[in-house]
Amino acid sequence: MKKALFNQYLRFETSTRDKYNTSELLNRLQNDSDLIVSFYLNVIINVLTIIINIIVPLIFIITISLQNTVISLLNIPLVFVLNILFKCRIEENEGKRRKIW
Repeated sequence: MKKALFNQYLRFETSTRDKYNTSELLNRLQNDSDLIVSFYLNVIINVLTIIINIIVPLIFIITISLQNTVISLLNIPLVFVLNILFKCRIEENEGKRRKIW
């Protein structure tokens, strides 16, 4: 990561590089690469946590009753579609209300 960022830095024109102090640029290079790695690790951990939080209860629900699990899973797309429709309706009413004022 640091090597790729440094290679990108070397592609800048000399006049652009001369505007900044070398230590400042190296410090920023270090911090930026650390932030990018931290961001990706955070995203991966959050995605894995969400997947585990979905799968574990689903396994418990399936072991209790397969029929209730199917009914519950069929409701998810229905609720999702209803939320989208409701959101569109609210945005439409907001637009009308703003035109009045």
